[in-house]
Order: sequence, then structure tokens, then C-alpha cells
Amino acid sequence: MTSFSFSGMHDADDAIKILLVDDDEDLLTIAKHLLEKDEPCLSIDVAKDGEAAYALFMKHGYEAVVSDYQMPKMDGLELLRRIRENDAEMPFILFTGKGREEVAIEALNHGANRYIQKKGDPSTQYALLKDAIVKEVRSKRAHEALRESEHKFRTFTELAPVAIMIHMDERWVYVNPAAKRLIGRPENDIVGSSIWDIVHPDHRRLIERRRDDWLCGKPEKDEVELKIICGQEIKWAGMKVRPITYGDKKAFLVVAIEITERKRAEKALKESENRFQRLIDQAPMGIVRVDLNENIVEANRAMNDLLGYGPGEIQKKNPRRFVHPADMEIHRKNVRFLLEGKEDNVTYELRIVTRNGDIKWVRVVSNIVDDDEGRPLFRVSMLEDITAQKEAEERLHTSQVRLNTAMEKGNIAWWEMELPSGRVKFDDKKARMLGHAPERFKTYTDFMELVHPEDHERVMEDMRSHLEGRSATYDSEYRILTARGDWTWFEDRGGITRRDEGGRPTLVTGIVIDISERKEAEEEVDFLLTLLRHDLKNKTHIIQSYLDLINLTSLDDDTAQYIERAASVNKVGQQLLEKVGKLREIEQATERRPVNIDRLLTTIIKRYEAPANERGIEIEHRGKPSRVEGGELLEELFSNLIENAIIHSKGSLIRISIEEQNGETRVSMEDDGRGIGEKDLVNLFNKGFKGRDSKGLGIGTYLIKKIAEAYGGRVRALKSDLGGARFDVYLRSSASAAQ
Repeated sequence: MTSFSFSGMHDADDAIKILLVDDDEDLLTIAKHLLEKDEPCLSIDVAKDGEAAYALFMKHGYEAVVSDYQMPKMDGLELLRRIRENDAEMPFILFTGKGREEVAIEALNHGANRYIQKKGDPSTQYALLKDAIVKEVRSKRAHEALRESEHKFRTFTELAPVAIMIHMDERWVYVNPAAKRLIGRPENDIVGSSIWDIVHPDHRRLIERRRDDWLCGKPEKDEVELKIICGQEIKWAGMKVRPITYGDKKAFLVVAIEITERKRAEKALKESENRFQRLIDQAPMGIVRVDLNENIVEANRAMNDLLGYGPGEIQKKNPRRFVHPADMEIHRKNVRFLLEGKEDNVTYELRIVTRNGDIKWVRVVSNIVDDDEGRPLFRVSMLEDITAQKEAEERLHTSQVRLNTAMEKGNIAWWEMELPSGRVKFDDKKARMLGHAPERFKTYTDFMELVHPEDHERVMEDMRSHLEGRSATYDSEYRILTARGDWTWFEDRGGITRRDEGGRPTLVTGIVIDISERKEAEEEVDFLLTLLRHDLKNKTHIIQSYLDLINLTSLDDDTAQYIERAASVNKVGQQLLEKVGKLREIEQATERRPVNIDRLLTTIIKRYEAPANERGIEIEHRGKPSRVEGGELLEELFSNLIENAIIHSKGSLIRISIEEQNGETRVSMEDDGRGIGEKDLVNLFNKGFKGRDSKGLGIGTYLIKKIAEAYGGRVRALKSDLGGARFDVYLRSSASAAQ
């Protein structure tokens, strides 16, 4: 039976260096002589008082101190106390002629190992002292050796990659970290439990049989392979068990390693061997065996199906019979390479002709099978039908040609940027669009140097926003300096097309479009729209002024009614001009900034408190400090919502609340009025929609939706828990919300 033996730091015969302290010089001489006599292992230094002894103790290393009690300057008890402050375990023997019991008790209380009186025959007395010194030192050495050995054992087991466990008295008393990982339970859950708690029922009889062999001391057998219970999981373990002595008791040292994957591999190999014969016939690709005379010996079902023949019909035929004439040479060349030993295996593509004359593309992988002496026996070829792939490649080529033509005609070029280096690859056309040579641009910075100063930071922010995941794509319009010295408009569209294992972007790909003509057209539209709004607005104001003047005259009822209708129509015209202007502003709303949404709502509510009170409506605002990505059009959005609720809800309460969730800020506006019908909820945000009793233009809710979308948000309408309508506006939370 194996036993744990802990080697000490010293052999038993190693010299024991001790310090002998006594104020009687004669006694010191006698004691040193008698102690060293017949005991070569003792090496003794002497000191005549406590202070000298303490100085020697601090300077030299001793394994024991023997001291008299009553000495000048520092007595033996004080010396003991000071030594214990530095070394709590070194043997200390008080050897004194003072035989008072209280001295002995005080010495032992201060940590003395022994108390020996100077009385009786000197030879007997010093023999007793010598024996006490040797026993105390060797006991200390043994404890130190035990601690060191236990430390080494625990260090080894704690770092060992295999599970190490000790089983004693029908329970586990020690498990190392690898064992905890193997079993999948914490140490306090394993220690104290039995081996039967982890051995699978299928293998308990096996352990019982082996256990008897181990206990009887029979020769150890090979590794035991068994299933163990690891929580909800069953694992395979290879286990070796050795009987040991642990703490003076019989125990078992168990070393285990997980072999689950090996067992799975063995099982898979066995199943693979069983399936191998079936594999040939069930393989999805054609497999054919050809002898050295170029005759087909065997073909699987997929091969027959590929060529359109029945079982056995292509046997004894030459494979060249099925090769398309245009590809015959490539087939012969690859077969020749194999037979001449120039290649171990070959892969090539060719066309074959089926029984009914169809032409198919196949990828052929062939190799020669040799006998034990390296002589070729036959050739095995696998044929994969790649007709669909070839057709797809042809379609891709056609599409690529069309795409290149479209990009050329549409003034579009491609680009890609590597991260984090910033190196760029691009269509030469991008450089030509600027009038520069392609060599002018090597990095992203080379392009950014030419971007208009007013657009530079916005373009950089658009790219950062996409790379940091704040926007799904990269889309930016900017002015860039050409080689001619003028500014042209470009639009970049792209996105991340490659990431590393950590999910960090490593490649951004996109296209650049010359939008100068579009920008010129937009500027023309803006000019005409501004002119139209200005002139029409002036005309409608003139019309309204004349109508107001007419109202100052005496009019009959019919004429007054006509004048009122004309004024109403004129007002609608003015509103239409304002809405058209807002729609144009929305189209151009690209700049975003952090907006304090709570402060904005508070300002708008104050503006509408008076009209709300006139209709008996209370506006309840549950404020919350929040910032969103937006701009000045948000005021138009929320003003429209509040105004609509005041005019159309027919209720008594409008409640506004703010909630942040998943990177978005939701502003909810609900009322206790008559609500919105199911059919109207579906069409509410469509252009031209008018609700019941509405005399508006059918563009208000459409404006609300477009403003939200312009800032990357959305809006939805639903029924309110208050009984009326509820509008939820979702906007992106700003990164500065916490500021």
C-alpha cells in the first residue's frame, strides 16, 4: 500500500545549532562540554546574559535556545518573550536552578517548550537536557518538513491538469480544482459525499469488483473507464486508483481525466466503419473506381444518376466516353499525372455528356490507390455536379458587366477602407471624378484633406456613428475639392463588411456618387420654392387685407357669408404654404444635436396652457431629464401633437410622459377623449389622411411622422389606457443624456 511520506528539510544527523545562555561562566563551560560530548550533531554558541543572547539570536540562525532564568540585565522570561516576538516556533528550554512553580508556569505560558531544573547528578541532568534539545529540534524539523511536503503536494495537485481526489471512510476528503471542474460541483458539495454519488449506475458493479482488488493489494490493473454523474451531464472518465495511507488511515488516491471526447470519437469511428460501405451508395456525389486499363470497375448510384444510366450499365466502359470533346485534353493530362506519379491527387473541372445528350459541369477529384509495396492498383474519382454553380458564375459575370456599365453611366465608383490603418482601395474612377491620379490617395486621410471645412467634422461623425453602432449604415453628403480648384458634391454610402473575432470592424465598403447635378437641381427647387412661398404669401396677405376692408363696410347676410368663405379658403392656402415649407425643411434636416426633450416639452406646454384651459383640458407633464438626437423641427412635431389633442380629443386630460429604454427615448402623449377608430389608426400617418370632423389639409400627422423619421426615430398611434388616443414618439437617446 502506498503511503504519503513527507521528506524534511534536515536529515536526522544534521548539526543542531543551539544558543546556551547563563550568567555563570563556569556552568556555561561545563554545559557546553557535557552537551557536545558524545553528540557531534550539537553545535553550541554561548552567551552570558539575556541582552547578549538576544543580539546573537538576531544575528545568527539557531534551532533552539537553552536559557537560565535569573540573569542580570535581562532574565530568561524576558529573553523568551522577545524571541517569541520574532519566532513563535523555535524550541526554547528554560534550564534554571530556581525551582519555584510559578516560574515554570509563567515560562510555559510565555511559550517555553520545556522547563528543566538544575538539580541532581550533572551527567544525568545534562543527558536529560541533551535529549530534550534533540527531541524538540527534531520535532520542529519534522513539522516543518511535513508542512513543506504538504505544501508541495497541494501545490502539485492544485496545478495539476488532471483530477486528483482522496477517498477515505466511504467519503471524499480532498478534491483538487481539476476534479471540481470535471465533476462540475463546488468543493463543499463534493467533500463529504461518497464515490457512489458520482459513479453512474451502469458502472457501480465495476467499481465494487475493482475495489476488492485494491483493498487486497493485488497488482494494479489498467485504467478504469466509466461514466460519472456531473450535475445534469454524464461524462466519461479514465480513472486510476491506488491505495494509500492518509493521516494514519487507509484511503484511496484517485487520479482521473475526462475522456468524453475520446469515447465519442471511438463511438464515431465505429459507426463510421459501419457506415463506410453504405456511404459509397448513399454519397450525394458520383464515385467511380477505374482500373489501370481505364475501364470502369464500380460506380455508385449517384454516378449512374449523374450520367443517366441504370445500375451496372457503365461498368467496363472507358470514362473518356462520357467526357465532352472540348475537355478531353485536360482529362487525359490529369490522369497521366496520376499514373506517372507526378501528383498524389488532382482536382479539375470539365464537362460531361449524359445518356440523353445533356451537358453538365463536374468537379473531379481523383487519386491512385496503391498496394502495400506502393504499386498502383486502381484510380478512385469523385465527381460533383457544379452545373448550377457554373450557371450562377455566368449570371454573376453578366451582372458584373451590367453593374460596371451602370456605375460608369451613373457616375458611381466603389471604395473600401481597412481598419484601423485607414488604408483605402478604390475604383480609379473616384480619383478621375476629382481630376487626380489614383496615386494621390493612399489613406482615408488623403481624401478627407480635400473635404470642405464646413462638411469635414460632419463626415467624420457620420463614419464614427456607423463604426460605433449608432447608425446601421454610413451615409454622408459633402463637398470636395477637385484638381481644377472648384467644389463638387459627393455622396458616400457604405457599411461594415468584415469584423475580427472580437466583433471589431476591420473593413468598410461602399460607393461614392457624384451628386453635383442633383444638388444644383435641389438648389434651383429651393430657389423657386422660396420665390413661390414669398410671392404667394404676399398675394394671400393682400387678399386677406381686402377681405378685411370689405368686412368693415355694411354687407347683407349673403355677401358677408361669401366673404367669410373666401377668407376661410385664403387661410387654408396660407396653411398649405406653411406645410409645404415644413416638408421641405424635413427633407433637408440632416444636422442632429442633443436636445433636452423635457425642457422643450415644458416650453411648448406653457404656450398651449391657455387654449387648453379654455376647453377645460388639463395638461399633465411627468418630466424626466432626457436628451435625444434631434433638431429644431422637434418643436413642430410636439406642437402638432398637443394642438391636435386640444382640438380633436374632446377630453379633459392630456398626459405626457418620458421613458428611456434600449438606447431610445419614448415620449408618450395620451388623452381621455373619444379616441381614434381602428380603421383610422391604420391610415393615420398617410399623406392626405383626414379624421372625422377634420377640416384640415390632411398633412398634419404625415408631418409628424416625417419629422420623427428625419431624426432617425419613429411614431405610432394606439389606444390609451385613459380611454382616448395615445401617441408614442421614439427618438434616439443622446450620448450626452447623462451630462
